[in-house]
Amino acid sequence: MKIAKIEPYIIVHKLDTPFYFSQWQYDTRRICIVKVILEDGTYGWGEGYGPAGVIKAGIEFFTPFLMGKDALGHEILWQEMYRRSLDYARSGSLQAAISAIDVALWDIKGKLLGQPVSMLLGGVKNPVIQPYATGLYFTRVDNLEETLVKESLLYKSQGFKAIKMKVGLGVKEDIKYISAIRKAIGPDIRLMIDSNHAYNFQESVKLAQQVEKFDISWFEEPVSPEDYEGYRRLRESTTIPIAGGECEYLKFGFKRLFENECV
Repeated sequence: MKIAKIEPYIIVHKLDTPFYFSQWQYDTRRICIVKVILEDGTYGWGEGYGPAGVIKAGIEFFTPFLMGKDALGHEILWQEMYRRSLDYARSGSLQAAISAIDVALWDIKGKLLGQPVSMLLGGVKNPVIQPYATGLYFTRVDNLEETLVKESLLYKSQGFKAIKMKVGLGVKEDIKYISAIRKAIGPDIRLMIDSNHAYNFQESVKLAQQVEKFDISWFEEPVSPEDYEGYRRLRESTTIPIAGGECEYLKFGFKRLFENECV
């Protein structure tokens, strides 16, 4: 089953209400998806995370090396793309482009073999999982606390047993919003916080230690993804579990997190 065509698409949606978090504001969502098509018309879809135009360029860069290749040999194709980019893109947007194509190839493999991808990856260990609501981004409103509380209560009414909120506006403000949301949702719903690497080590320690009393299930991306030492020291300075890795690529990036005892 040979690859006949690879088509990347950029999808754009203008938001009715812009939102922001500790780093950036968005008034538009823009993603890159890719369609890999075989000679017999079978196709698969994939998506790459990152700047959509850069991901699209990456997919176009890899496309000539994949044309006419057997789609079922996707591990070989992954290695082909990885080696082609190893000299100058061991992580980052080209790796995200590889991922987009790889997801599409898994989609194709599942269709051709008549199996869900979960089975092809080794099987379903946990048939039932507990989802959490992720949201509580910031908006330009007169009363942000009231808006966040209202949103958290919506998730509670929908049956979610865990909620993740954004922080990173400053330690004092973060504590105010965390306190308000914990009070609103009660003690029986798990609450996680995510700063999108807004803080340095000292700031993250100060925040973590002051919100331990609110029973925080994890503190995600507290410091810069480059600050492995800061991650490790923070983990040793608070009872809140530390989460990270959103800015890591491949098994090598996660290996660094584990070796440095960051999470």
